[in-house]
Amino acid sequence: YYLGIKYTIVNPIKKIRESILELAKGNVSEKLNLTNKDEIGEIAGALNQLIDNYKSVVNYADELGRGNYDVGDENITEGSLLGNALIRMKENLKEAKKLQEEKQKEEKIRHWIAEGLAKFGNILRKYNDDEKKTFDELIKELVKYTDVEQGAILVLEDDDEDKYLKITSTYAYGRYKFRDGRIELGEGISGEVALEGKSIYIDDLPEGYPAITSGLGGAKPKYLFVVPLKLEEDIFGVIELASFHQMEDYKREFVERLGESIASVLKNMKINRRTKELLAMFQEQSEEMRAQEEELKQNLEELQATQEDMLHKEREFKILSEAIEKNFLKIELDNDSKIVNVNNIFSEVLNFKANELAGNSIINILEEESKWFGILSELKNGIAIKEKLSFKSKDNNLISIDVIILPYLYENADLQRIMIIGITNNN
Repeated sequence: YYLGIKYTIVNPIKKIRESILELAKGNVSEKLNLTNKDEIGEIAGALNQLIDNYKSVVNYADELGRGNYDVGDENITEGSLLGNALIRMKENLKEAKKLQEEKQKEEKIRHWIAEGLAKFGNILRKYNDDEKKTFDELIKELVKYTDVEQGAILVLEDDDEDKYLKITSTYAYGRYKFRDGRIELGEGISGEVALEGKSIYIDDLPEGYPAITSGLGGAKPKYLFVVPLKLEEDIFGVIELASFHQMEDYKREFVERLGESIASVLKNMKINRRTKELLAMFQEQSEEMRAQEEELKQNLEELQATQEDMLHKEREFKILSEAIEKNFLKIELDNDSKIVNVNNIFSEVLNFKANELAGNSIINILEEESKWFGILSELKNGIAIKEKLSFKSKDNNLISIDVIILPYLYENADLQRIMIIGITNNN
């Protein structure tokens, strides 16, 4: 009887006690191998179930510790406080990992954008004085940096009221492509972007867009992103980027931000180009003004010399006129042969007073009227005449005088006035 109690009650309880002590220490013991069909057997079965649950919880925790947040929950006892706590912890860790990955991704994108803006800022500063080099280097590096297959920069030309997009630089598959030409505002996708000032992203390119050519042959790209080079409300051009694969949102955002920097550089280039043109124009005008100033100076010197010569001639003419007035007979006639003025010598010779002759025709004091008409026809042709004329004095005496008859003509060659200078034998 004692042995029966020992084997059926004492020994099993002893084994159960040892297993419970091990579990209390945190150790996972082997399951009990008891065949009792009584309450002791039920306790042993429950203990074995506890050991299995404990092992499952330990394995579950180990998987979480290794970062395996996809471990299954099927081995966790439903309704278990510890199991449910572990499941909640797994979900929290899984969410924390997701948030961390998203944060790392966002940080990586921010770093990529900042690094790209710095990279292209250096390019824009490095080649700022060479527009062609700037655009070539810019589109080459942009195609590589955004991981697309083809790119192009089109600059807005707006000289002389003629606004259009000029294809400045294109690049694809590691080499420059030379697509020359112009695109009108509103024409095609690029023309529309330049006109509206808004980016366009297309995932199904229309027919007619240039195929991308590589060593493997030619193929039409599927995705196209066209960005206006816009600064505030002013458009300076567009950027085209074409690819076989979809372009991520952050890359499109980067290109739009870069477009503002490029627009700023294009604005400065335009200002510098205009400044150089104005400077060249100013220098040219300065040269012309210097030449004109030199010419004016020379003309002034020539005019001064001419004035001095005229003054000299005027003095000579005055001396000559005074000499004629004092020593010769002088008669001035208009173009109708009427006497305008006579000097004192002529009046004394003919015994007339000056006012008695003024307004009369010279024919009235000449002996031969017909001779004067012959002389007059010669004078109208601008020919000076040396002649001997017979004048009738106031007392009807004939006085023969050797005269020189000088015609003065208008610019149109019409006769203006006549000067008669004479000398008598008495003079």
